Amino acid sequence: MELIKDHNIEGNPDQRRFKVLQENFEFNQKHVLEGIKERNKLDSTLRREQLAYAEECLSSSRQLATLVVPAVLAVRKELELPINEALYGRLMDGLFAKQQTDTGQFLAQVRGLMEGMTASINSS
Repeated sequence: MELIKDHNIEGNPDQRRFKVLQENFEFNQKHVLEGIKERNKLDSTLRREQLAYAEECLSSSRQLATLVVPAVLAVRKELELPINEALYGRLMDGLFAKQQTDTGQFLAQVRGLMEGMTASINSS
């Protein structure tokens, strides 16, 4: 672009030179735009895969968390420490349900943001 501007400022009448400069500019512009499109496509794929991985991690975390209750109860029983099993079970069930609700809302918000970003990128 700078060379085209200089060519115009110089008042150079050589149209062949101007045409070469213009073609080089258009080639580079096309190359940059293709790179941006490819980057956007890869970025979108990466975001989708990250969300899927986060969902998988949260699901595994929930599965592991359900194993904590029997483990805690077994350890306390082994150590002869008193515990109200029913109350502890209800408390943990409530916490797991809240965690499920909160993570579900969070993931829904993330999906909404990603859809907005994708729409914004595609309209550019």
